Amino acid sequence: MRSDFEIDAALGMSRKERQALQQQAIDEDDGAWERELRQANMTRGGVDNSASEGRTWKEVNAMRSRRNEGYKMLEEMNECLAKLERHYEQDNEIRILRIAAEVVEIEGLSPHQTSLAIKRLADYYYSEDNWLMALDHYEIGYRLNPKLPVKRRIEELSSEAKTQYKPI
Repeated sequence: MRSDFEIDAALGMSRKERQALQQQAIDEDDGAWERELRQANMTRGGVDNSASEGRTWKEVNAMRSRRNEGYKMLEEMNECLAKLERHYEQDNEIRILRIAAEVVEIEGLSPHQTSLAIKRLADYYYSEDNWLMALDHYEIGYRLNPKLPVKRRIEELSSEAKTQYKPI
């Protein structure tokens, strides 16, 4: 093992000078190298990183954490919907609506899974003849996922709303 004197001589600077230089580099780091490395690695691996492009690992991890939280919220929403379908409780409906409003805003959450949960809520409102709420949620689900099979239902409810709810 080499002594500190031999290392200092080989590198041309003392340990304190090396530590000061290292701290200066840490202080000046703006994360650009990390973004460049991440971009290069993802491109090399053929990964679509459009959602995380130009972000640091810390930002990407925060986004992933938020997305994972969103999936837990979707799971909770589906559990609440199952309860609502069995027995109506206003608090449960309010909880579902709050979750729905939040999950549609989460970046990176699967639009397919989100739209299915929103469609399930719309189906519930439709079964309860609450056509305006059903129409709103079918439209939200369709905006999230244009492949969601609700286009005819939206047209049906839109024409029904026009005939039933005429302005005064």
